[in-house]
Amino acid sequence: MAKLLKTNGTQVQISPQNESKFTLEELQGYVGGYIQIVSINASDIMIVNEEGKIYNKPYNKIDPQIFYNSTSNRSDYIVGDAVICSRNELE
Repeated sequence: MAKLLKTNGTQVQISPQNESKFTLEELQGYVGGYIQIVSINASDIMIVNEEGKIYNKPYNKIDPQIFYNSTSNRSDYIVGDAVICSRNELE
C-alpha cells in the first residue's frame, strides 16, 4: 500500500481509486501539480511535485535517508507532499 507523506510530518495510507494502479491525475492531486518520479530502490518510487521548489512549497519532513538512498546530491531536499509507492502501482 502507498503512503502520502504530508509536509506536517503525518503519513496517510492511500490506494488507487480503481483499486489497481494510480493514474497521473490522482498523483498530481496528491502532490499538487506536475509530478516527478524519484527512484528509491528497485521496487519503490517517490512521487513529488516537479515544480515544488519553484513555487516555494513547504519543506517535507520525510526521513532524509529515504531520499538520500536515491541520489548522491546530499544538499537536495523534498518540498511539498510526496507519495511513496511501488512501481507496480503506476499506470
